[in-house]
Amino acid sequence: IAFYREPPGYKKQPIYHASMVVGILAGKTAGVAPEATIHYFGGHLDNADNIPPIIREIIAYNKELPDSDKIRVISISMGCALPNWMEAIAEAAENGITVVTTADLLNELRLSGIQCPLGKDRNDPVSYQVCYFKREQGVQYDPGELCVPIDNRTFADYQSADSFIFNPSGGMSEGAPYFAGLVALVCQVNPDLTTAEILKFCQQSATPFGQAFIVNPVELIRLAEVTIPRQTLDSYNNNGGLLP
Repeated sequence: IAFYREPPGYKKQPIYHASMVVGILAGKTAGVAPEATIHYFGGHLDNADNIPPIIREIIAYNKELPDSDKIRVISISMGCALPNWMEAIAEAAENGITVVTTADLLNELRLSGIQCPLGKDRNDPVSYQVCYFKREQGVQYDPGELCVPIDNRTFADYQSADSFIFNPSGGMSEGAPYFAGLVALVCQVNPDLTTAEILKFCQQSATPFGQAFIVNPVELIRLAEVTIPRQTLDSYNNNGGLLP
C-alpha cells in the first residue's frame, strides 16, 4: 500500500468491506492482481455525492506521481449513473484512469455477477451459473452485461493479518474489485491502452452467457498482448511478461 487515507470520522477499527475489496483486487495470495500497488482513498458510501469529488481528488493526486507509478484504475464498491458520477468517470478516463463501479462504467458498460459452484472448474465457462443474489431476487441478466465471479470467494480477514474469509454468496462489492484487478493486469501488460480500448477488449474477449457475457481473463490478456507496440515487445518478453 503506497498511500492510505482513512475515511472522515473513521474510528480506527477493522472494516470488513475495506479489507475484502483490497484483498480481492491485489491480495498477495488470493488477489486478481497481486503485483498492483494500492493507493487507498477512504470515503463514505452512504451518500452518492461523496464519491465524484474523491475521483477528482485522485485525478489531481495522480498528476503528481511519476509515470511509472501512475494510478490506472479506481475500484468503487458502489454504483450510480447520475450525471455527476458519469462526468467524473469520463474525466478520469481522459486522464488515463479507468473507474470501476457497481453501476454503469464508461460507454454504458455494466457489470454483473456470476457463480462457479464449489468443485467445478473455474477455467471452464460451462461451470458457471446465475449468481446467488440474482437467483434469490429472481432477477434476469440484462443484455450485454459483463459478468464477473462474485460467489464462493476467499479474501483477507479484516480481523487478522494472516487469516482469510470465505464468502459463498457475494455481491457486486466483490465484483468491482475483481474487474478492477483485471484492468490492472491489462495495464501491466500494455500500459498504452486507453479506458475505451480496455473495456472494448473485455467485451470482445468475453464468453456468451445467455444474453450476458462472462469475462475471459486469458483471452483478455492475449488481446492486450497482441496490441503492444512493436518497439516495446522485446522489453515485455525480456521482463517475463511485465513491462518495466
